[in-house]
Amino acid sequence: MRKTCLYFFCLIVLVSALTCASCTDTFASSEKKKNGNTFTLAEWNVQNLFNAKDDGDEYEEYAASSGWDENAYKARLERMKTVFSYFEADAAVLVEVENEDVVSDIIKTLGAYRYFSVCKTKGSAIAVAIISKYPIMRSRIHTVEDARSVLEAEIETQNEVVNIFAFHAKSKKGGEEETALQRIKLAETLNTLATERIKNTGRTVFLAGDFNTTPDDTSVFNDARYLTGRETGKTKTGVISISSYPGENAFYDFMLDSSYSPSAEGTYCYNGEWEHIDYILMSHSPNRVPKNADIVFQGILKNNTDEPNRYSRSLLSGVSDHLPIYLQTEYRDN
Repeated sequence: MRKTCLYFFCLIVLVSALTCASCTDTFASSEKKKNGNTFTLAEWNVQNLFNAKDDGDEYEEYAASSGWDENAYKARLERMKTVFSYFEADAAVLVEVENEDVVSDIIKTLGAYRYFSVCKTKGSAIAVAIISKYPIMRSRIHTVEDARSVLEAEIETQNEVVNIFAFHAKSKKGGEEETALQRIKLAETLNTLATERIKNTGRTVFLAGDFNTTPDDTSVFNDARYLTGRETGKTKTGVISISSYPGENAFYDFMLDSSYSPSAEGTYCYNGEWEHIDYILMSHSPNRVPKNADIVFQGILKNNTDEPNRYSRSLLSGVSDHLPIYLQTEYRDN
C-alpha cells in the first residue's frame, strides 16, 4: 500500500505484529556532495511526541478527550525544529515518536530530511524512527522476545553503506530487577545482529537509542575501562563491549572518551542526578573514524536550573526530558 509523502512515495510495510514505514526519494540528494567524507548521526529521545489524531493506542493524556489538540502538537514540532538548528546531522534516531504520520510531520517541519523508517511494536504507544538526508536503501525490523523491537536501516552515504540499529529499551520505572531481563535481551539481539553485519558486509555499524541504563550496568555492558586495569572492581559479565577509544573488540562510545568535554554531564537528569543512558555506539572500521561529538545542551533544551527542559503536558511547555547527542565521523580512504 502506498501513500504520498512530501512529493515522494512512502511504502508502508507490515511485518508480523510490527509496523515499519520507510520513505524513499528517486532524486539524487545534494547532501552527498555537500558533506564530503563526513557522516554525522544524532540520537534523541523526544519524550512522547503524539499528534492530535486519536488512533486508540496513544497515552490517555494525549487523546483528544484530554484536551490535546493540533495547536499543542504543532508547537512541539516547531520546538523540534529549533533544537535541530543547534546541530547538523545527516541522519538521526528518534525515540518516543507516536507513529509514521508523526515522523512524516517531523520531516516536513525540519525540511532537510528526505527519508525515514519507523518501527512500532504491537501494543506499544510509542515507536522509534530513523530520518536521513541520505537514501535509506533497506529497512528491517527485528523482534526481541518480551521486549521492544529493533529497527535496522541501511543508509547509502557518500562513501559507503552503513547500518544503523535503532532501539528503545524498557525503563526501570516498572522496577529495575523486573525490567532488567528486557534490557539484556535487547542487548543480546543488538550484539548478535551487529556482529553478523560486520562479519558479512564489513560495513560500519551504529547502535543508537535509549538503553535506559548506564555503562556501569555489567549485565548489559562490558566497559573496556574496567578490562584494561585502569579501574578495578568490575568483571566481564555484560553483553555489549564498549570502549573509550576505537578498537576492533568493542563499540566506541564517545561519552567515555576523555578527549571530549561534553556540554552536559549526561543525557538525562533525575532528582539532580545526571545519567548517561542514550547512546551512539560505533563499530571498529578501517576507514571510518570519530571526528567530533557532543551532548546538545543549549537554548530551549535548558530549564532555569540548568537541567533538561522536560516537556510538561499540563503546562504545554518545555521540550524533552532527554538531551540529543551526535557523533560526527570521517571516512578515510587508506
